[in-house]
Amino acid sequence: MRPVDRIFGGAAPFLRYSSVLLLTAFCVIAVIDRIDLNGLRYSFARIDPGHMAIAITALSGGFALSCLRIKLAASDLGYRLSARHAVAALSLGQLGGSAFFQVVGQTIARSAFLGRHGVPVAGAIVLTGYERLCAVAISLGLALWGGLFLFGRITWDLDADGAVLAEVLGGIALAAGAGAAFGWGASAQRFIEAAFGGGALRRIARTLVLSAGVQLLTMSAYVSLARALMPESAVTNLAAASAVVMLAAALPVSFAGWGIRELSTVYALGLVGFASDDAVVVAILIGSIAIAITALMALLSLTLTGRRRTLSVATVPAAAHRLDYEAVLVWVMPIAAATAVFFQVFVPLANARLNVNLADPPAIIGAVVFAAIHVTRRHAPLWRLPGLNLHICFATGVLLLSFLHGWSSIGWTDWAFVNRTIGWFILLAYGATGALLVLRAGESGFSLLLRTYVAVGLAIAALDTALLSVLTAGAQLPAAITHYRLEGLSQNPNAFALQLLLVFAAAATALRAGRTQLLVLSAAMFAIWLTSSRAGWGTLLVTALAAVLVHAVTARRMLVAVALTVLATLLFAYLPTIVTLLLVAVHHLLAMFGHDGAINLTPASVFTNAASRYEGANAERMISLIGGWRLFIAHPIFGAGLGTFIEGYTRAHGIPLVIHSTPLWLAAELGLIGLAAIAIPAIRVLMREFHQREPREPAGNFLILALLAFGTMGLAHDLLYQRAPWLLLGAALARRTAQRQVPARDEAG
Repeated sequence: MRPVDRIFGGAAPFLRYSSVLLLTAFCVIAVIDRIDLNGLRYSFARIDPGHMAIAITALSGGFALSCLRIKLAASDLGYRLSARHAVAALSLGQLGGSAFFQVVGQTIARSAFLGRHGVPVAGAIVLTGYERLCAVAISLGLALWGGLFLFGRITWDLDADGAVLAEVLGGIALAAGAGAAFGWGASAQRFIEAAFGGGALRRIARTLVLSAGVQLLTMSAYVSLARALMPESAVTNLAAASAVVMLAAALPVSFAGWGIRELSTVYALGLVGFASDDAVVVAILIGSIAIAITALMALLSLTLTGRRRTLSVATVPAAAHRLDYEAVLVWVMPIAAATAVFFQVFVPLANARLNVNLADPPAIIGAVVFAAIHVTRRHAPLWRLPGLNLHICFATGVLLLSFLHGWSSIGWTDWAFVNRTIGWFILLAYGATGALLVLRAGESGFSLLLRTYVAVGLAIAALDTALLSVLTAGAQLPAAITHYRLEGLSQNPNAFALQLLLVFAAAATALRAGRTQLLVLSAAMFAIWLTSSRAGWGTLLVTALAAVLVHAVTARRMLVAVALTVLATLLFAYLPTIVTLLLVAVHHLLAMFGHDGAINLTPASVFTNAASRYEGANAERMISLIGGWRLFIAHPIFGAGLGTFIEGYTRAHGIPLVIHSTPLWLAAELGLIGLAAIAIPAIRVLMREFHQREPREPAGNFLILALLAFGTMGLAHDLLYQRAPWLLLGAALARRTAQRQVPARDEAG
């Protein structure tokens, strides 16, 4: 079995049983609830052969243009594919996307095929990403036109999710700008200039034009079938509705678009007068015809390619050797994860909200590349801590056994499977992605990752502080983004406090001693104070003392940073008084010129009733701690099983509750064995780093500070599954082995 087959084969269970299946099932159920089966049969019978032939021809033409697009895109990346192998790669990729999570399934199938003909895994991943980015850009543009045409204008309800969307978009812009300015910007510019040279824009424009052709032909198929059912409908209305549907079906949130395509068609065509039965028939036929064409072409192409097994279908021209596509992924995925890890988005489902971190896709891709590198080199990853691979295997085994234990005791629970079991492998992916950059670039990569994380974290903290200042000054904000505690875009003040503590630790170890480091430390401490997280405050004290003890920061510099933080806090506390005085001054100034304008602001300090915010949280925390302790006493060795506490509490009270302490949660549900599986490697790392001879390198100091922050915050909150610590700890734990795993030429790259 080839290395790529081993890697992707292990990923299949996760992809098959991911939350995508739940969303697809929900969409299908929602569609079935809106249709009548007798009406569905009648709608199918009204599709005449002429319109069906037009739809088949249009979709076949779109498939042909897609084959040309992948052939030219591969050429842009330095790989020469014959026409039949381009057809095979496209058709197998689309079938893979139909069986698994769209983007990943497509990459798995395409990589498995192209890998047998000389295209490396990294090249296949970059090819898929390049092709889909161009397709999504065109699809998004057409969908915006369709939305504007159907609705007249695009509106956001600023009192609801529109304000949250605006905040997220603003945060993304700030994060990207800050990361580019203080982290990866200069390196990216040098890389693009050296790698792509002239003509890059022309090649990208060509791919965009082909993507537009594919989209327009698919739109023609929608319009043809819709006109068969309602001939009097205007073509422009149908085209606009189909543009919105095509974007929804292309989103990687369902299996091959099934379910979400039908549901979006019901809504979009319903706006132009279509019955639900007719709309569903259009969507089903489009999906079925597309799969039939793909399957037929896959069979034909494999038959043709199978006759010439000795043919080398992928060759890399001499000019393409300048661009190392593995290096692209090695650099881009960790930096993208460090930027997006601050963005926690909640997608509304039928009866709940799906918790999605925007850094999950780059982390998963990074982990696949990390695994591919080590499988190819035929050795396990080397870490700063000897025996870490065994620790990871043991902890994984304990978690899986605990899941089976809980399943046998209380039955299947989505929380235990998706959030904890699948979530564990996501955390390991983050650790591997952080290690990926250090594996390639050593100290420079580690420093770049930390600088990017610091810049993005402070940019988001600045955005949230600005919104809090507006509230303190007395102005009103939309209810959805009115928060009196800094919570960033993680939707949780305590989680954001942990992220900021890691910013503090990274600044103390990755930035040179100077004015910049001093200002960053002060800004991080001030932001942690504004989260109003009591665990965050206590952990900040522990982390700051540790930074001084390990000589990451001098005592004098730390005292100056504390003084600046106190000064900023006092100014913020007196902001209402300052605003009131300014309003009085402005009012008198306007009166001098004969104006009697009134400014309606009611400044109020956010610290006024700070204690009242903790009353409900205190009661909830005590309930969870008492319940968790009782569960541990009843099952001290092996635990009660994964998901036992939250499921039992939900059944008894109708609302979910987690144990508000990571060690207690581990002890209660995984037992002392599970607690030891997680705690022992962390303790070993701390002991080894504390006993290192001076001077310690930045990675060692960061491990000490980050683990202390992670562990201390976890005493009062369930934060083990926060992504950011795993990303950065993975990078730090890989630091010592970088020189032994890669040739010297990679260390500079």
